[in-house]
Amino acid sequence: MAVPVAIGGPGLAAGVKFRKDVPNGGLANVAATVMNLHGFVAPDDYETTLIEVD
Repeated sequence: MAVPVAIGGPGLAAGVKFRKDVPNGGLANVAATVMNLHGFVAPDDYETTLIEVD
């Protein structure tokens, strides 16, 4: 079952947007996404992040 994940709001940095190449993103992708939102790069063995930064 796919569960939609929403990230956004007034605290989201400019230039941060959802990736279009992760169509079935879900809970497994949240760890990498949170790391990216905090300015870190997730390890290679994590699932793909749901965001990209311009």
